[in-house]
Amino acid sequence: MKRLVHQVLAKAGLHIERVRDPYVDAVNLAAVADLDLAVDGGAYKGVATQRLLEACPGARVLAFEPMPDFAEKLRTRFASEPRVRVIQKALSDENGSATFHVHATRFTSSLHEIADPAGEMQEVQKVVVEKTRLDDVLDTVDARSIVVKLDLQGHEHAALLGMSRALTDGRIRTLIAEVNFARRYAAGCSFADIVTLLGGVGFGLHRLYELRLTAGDGYEIGDAVFVRDPGRALLSPRCETRRAS
Repeated sequence: MKRLVHQVLAKAGLHIERVRDPYVDAVNLAAVADLDLAVDGGAYKGVATQRLLEACPGARVLAFEPMPDFAEKLRTRFASEPRVRVIQKALSDENGSATFHVHATRFTSSLHEIADPAGEMQEVQKVVVEKTRLDDVLDTVDARSIVVKLDLQGHEHAALLGMSRALTDGRIRTLIAEVNFARRYAAGCSFADIVTLLGGVGFGLHRLYELRLTAGDGYEIGDAVFVRDPGRALLSPRCETRRAS
């Protein structure tokens, strides 16, 4: 019966596929027996940190979160988990301090200003946060195989520049990154920016996940997994989408 259903749908140009988990895919694509380290850039409430703990049970997790209140909540949430280290800094291409734009919808807060102040994102506060290059943090950590997750609201390109050594020397095996197809932040990076940078250091796009559509049916944002071995990379059109409210 299952085969018959697939055959009928195939004739109509349709395809059934299980929902894919980018965290599980990233760990499997790392192609190592055990990952040493997982990096959660933009840890927020710790959902991704928990998923990384579950996906790579032998790895430690560095959870980067620049907002003081959320960093403290992360410390409380993972107080009994020795594998998690919370770092109250934003990943970037340089060390120092910067203005962080806090929004009413806290998860969209960013180091970048909003592209459309009249849109759905509304800034309510500015705070000064510390930022760091991941390469400098990794200088203090013994890790040979790393998976990185970035959800930095348009600052992913700068964060990638700040981990250039780890990207080129083979330590970073796979990356999970939020990507922007529409211009949401004034100086934020685009999907093309990230693909170009990673392509230059030997990473290819494996797959897109959780694509969100604009009101006009165009892509707005989504998640992407990149793998160090570009020979296995592909862009699959089979992915879930959700319409912006």
